[in-house]
Amino acid sequence: MKATKTTLDLAEWLHARFMQLPVNEMKTKTLPSRSVTALNRWFKTDYETPRRNRPHPDWPDLIDYPDYDLPARMIWFGGRQQYFHAPDYASPNPMVQPSKRVLAAIEAAEEENAVE
Repeated sequence: MKATKTTLDLAEWLHARFMQLPVNEMKTKTLPSRSVTALNRWFKTDYETPRRNRPHPDWPDLIDYPDYDLPARMIWFGGRQQYFHAPDYASPNPMVQPSKRVLAAIEAAEEENAVE
């Protein structure tokens, strides 16, 4: 599928909604009107060289929103997944809490960055 304004808008919507990003309140209040899957590919700052690891451990490699009545999920390649069960995630402020494993990875990354 060609990247158009609509496809980019839907990808932004998934990231804002399921990652609870504070910068885009309009897209965190509702769900997309259609099924959407976003596959993130990570590149270095030259925009050509692929990265071996994601830039932040909390950023998923895949976000899948199949439909309003089905569970949505965020996937980190390597085995980690976070499910959002319908209809709970449809509320304006879904209770999306990272797992203990994700919180530990975030703390480790922040400590590593503080040392550098």
